Amino acid sequence: MRKSMMTGQSRFCRTMVCVLCVLLLFGLLASCGSKTETEPGKETREESRQGGPKNPSDTETETEGETEPPRYVPDVPEKDFGGADFRILVADQNTVVWADTDFSVESVTGDLVEDAVYYRNSYVEEKLHVNLLPVPANPVMSQLDKSVMSGTDDFDICFAPPQPANPYIQRGHFYDLYQVPNLNLSAPWWDQNAVRGLTFLGQLYLACGGIGYNYLRSTSVLFFSKSVASEFNLDDPYQMVENKTWTYENFFRLAEQATVDLGGGGTDPSKDMMGVVYCGDSAYQWLIGGGVRFVNTDADGNDPEIVFMSEDTIDVFGTLTDFLYANSANWDVSHVNASEQFLNGNLLFLPTEFWVISILRSGQDFGVLPVPMADETQDNYHHTVNQTVAAMMLIPTTNLSPEDAGIIVETLAAEGQNEIIPAYIERSLITRDARDAESEGPIRIIFSSIFYDPGFMYDLGEIKSMLNGLVLGKGTELASTFERRESRIQDELDKMIQNYEKLAG
Repeated sequence: MRKSMMTGQSRFCRTMVCVLCVLLLFGLLASCGSKTETEPGKETREESRQGGPKNPSDTETETEGETEPPRYVPDVPEKDFGGADFRILVADQNTVVWADTDFSVESVTGDLVEDAVYYRNSYVEEKLHVNLLPVPANPVMSQLDKSVMSGTDDFDICFAPPQPANPYIQRGHFYDLYQVPNLNLSAPWWDQNAVRGLTFLGQLYLACGGIGYNYLRSTSVLFFSKSVASEFNLDDPYQMVENKTWTYENFFRLAEQATVDLGGGGTDPSKDMMGVVYCGDSAYQWLIGGGVRFVNTDADGNDPEIVFMSEDTIDVFGTLTDFLYANSANWDVSHVNASEQFLNGNLLFLPTEFWVISILRSGQDFGVLPVPMADETQDNYHHTVNQTVAAMMLIPTTNLSPEDAGIIVETLAAEGQNEIIPAYIERSLITRDARDAESEGPIRIIFSSIFYDPGFMYDLGEIKSMLNGLVLGKGTELASTFERRESRIQDELDKMIQNYEKLAG
């Protein structure tokens, strides 16, 4: 980290806001009383904000029989960083949908999640006396590579998606997070599905969780139009989700019931009532949802093995394509504006990613569903994030103080779990964006069942492009297509194994 020279008006204003918020907090505590009990390793929310900005969206008071939920506090050394800059390499605003949202918030905006980000960042700055300094770039990895190759200490941490980060991980540009002092990767503020899935040969270079919510916005999801479901008097998909009968068979049955030719005659799908549309990304979203795996490892990330091609994979792919090619429109090639079709009430199911909810919430009532299971024997619902855009944290080896980075990152992640994740999932998605109480269960199912398959996350052999190309061309020969690609996938996996063995020393 480098010492900050910023002493201008913005720092003064932020300090005054913090002071006023603390005074307000003391007033509230005096009039309403406060929770004083603290669980081991945790402190109350009130205690955490003594000296930090107050988030007005939180309820600090207690009513009889209700208690404030405990607050996560990391077990890290206390340290005053003397106002030093903590430089965070992030995607710039030219990245549009996937521009950084986890650090590049400079003031309170009135948006639930943005304000939570601001409060988290301000709290950490005040607590550690550090200046969080987002450094925008596009693409992030090119900028990081220049820094590492020149040996300059330009960034303390960076955020990048798994697929573009993978080659630079294998070149040794980043610390193994298991070896970074002061990081507790088993803590609840780290996404444990990601810790397990992205641990490879006992090493981990990418992490996500309370450190930021941007990656969650790329999670696969299925929206459905409640007005269309009502118009066709369809069975309740929420009940199927609860009963664990939400399978591809039932999904396609409902979609077929809501497919009606309104004059498009098959040549212009946008003029018809459609049960479901799809795109290239739907292939991997639905295969993963159906339990398909790409590369399997043991609990410690050892013994990696390609497991993609199996009878189950062929069956799931066949089930999907048999229906989709005959009954649905691929919006990538049919020029259907899927969101517009959905908002106009001419589409029952919209498969997409969670960020699209910000577009849909201004329109008609809709519901939120998990990606269906292959059949009722499947262990659980499964989802994925988009490996080309889901920003995750890495620590470059040019950082000369990884132990300090560990303190700051751990504090950011724990406080993000207190503030940002609840703001995004509870207050934004469940309370504000979703249109019904029934969506809460599916939303929780989705975020608890994200699977981080290393073969897919790192796009070995460009298997994602292979699947996209098949679906775009209405191809059905998955086995032969994979056979032509298999040696390349195996070569890349072997090379990855060799590089990780070298990184382990």
